[in-house]
Amino acid sequence: QPIFSLDVKWNLVNITNLQPMDRENFEWNLQAKCTNCPDEEGFSLEVNMSEEKEAPGSGKYAHFMKKCKLCWRVNTITIVKDFVAPYTIYGNERFQPVLKIDCNGIEPYEFHLRGLWKGVGPNSNTQFENIDLNEEWTDYDEKIQEAVEINSFDYRFTHANKK
Repeated sequence: QPIFSLDVKWNLVNITNLQPMDRENFEWNLQAKCTNCPDEEGFSLEVNMSEEKEAPGSGKYAHFMKKCKLCWRVNTITIVKDFVAPYTIYGNERFQPVLKIDCNGIEPYEFHLRGLWKGVGPNSNTQFENIDLNEEWTDYDEKIQEAVEINSFDYRFTHANKK
């Protein structure tokens, strides 16, 4: 089963440790396709760590499960729990892995940036919460009297190891 890493890239100014507000319940919005059906159109899915379902006949649990309407195969995604990582300013403007998913019969190809995020001022420890990243985001850090910015978003999926 392949492990995919969602690698993201931002330009962060005076903010670091960017991550979902609620790690357990955060809905990762993806587009994916069945790897068994090369002609199948992709489908939208939401996966989070708080929902687990037992895969039929396997005794294994997954965070997302879908039966392909063409081949009838039950495909699953399991979030690698020890790997939902924050994006840090120390790797600013470079791709950093923020999510790893164990995929059985599913290949992700698109990520939709939704939901609320949080971060912290690297020099001030100011907490920034409920950040909506659908657009470029700006704020002001009173402690250091400087602007805070998040912009220039990009992402990619790569094959990864579990660790």
